[in-house]
Amino acid sequence: MARPTKSVDDTNRNMTKQERAARKVVQEMLNQANSMPPEPIEELDKSETEIFDYLKNLNPFYSVRNSISLTHLAQNLVMRKKLYKEFKVMEFDDTDFDTQQKRIDKLDKSIESHMKKLSMSIEQQNKLAYDIAKMVQENISDEVENEDEIPKETDAVLRLISKI
Repeated sequence: MARPTKSVDDTNRNMTKQERAARKVVQEMLNQANSMPPEPIEELDKSETEIFDYLKNLNPFYSVRNSISLTHLAQNLVMRKKLYKEFKVMEFDDTDFDTQQKRIDKLDKSIESHMKKLSMSIEQQNKLAYDIAKMVQENISDEVENEDEIPKETDAVLRLISKI
């Protein structure tokens, strides 16, 4: 398993001032995201909101980064409950029996994947966020190389923020 990512202040590799400033901004954004509570990314109905709030309160370390998985997990759980109610009253000879069972199985897989995402450790989340930030930074540096004039450090940082 790879070692956890170090903060910008703890790294001892050679970086330009521009790269160090961009990484510091991304690191601050990640730290702020860790302190913000998760919010639904879509409008939820009453039962979905209850499940979302219940799941959110289960783990005090859930943050904005977990909003997508929490929202989809709440929606999938409500949808599975509705489909299962319909499935229970169906007859075995019904033509939609197999399709309903397949839909429930797909929802189960989706629920399982969202639960795995929510169980991802903070170190893994930071590593994933770092990799995404690195990729964005590389895209920005490619754009800077393609431009005629070299922008100031602040322009690169602002571009990085706008890309994220």
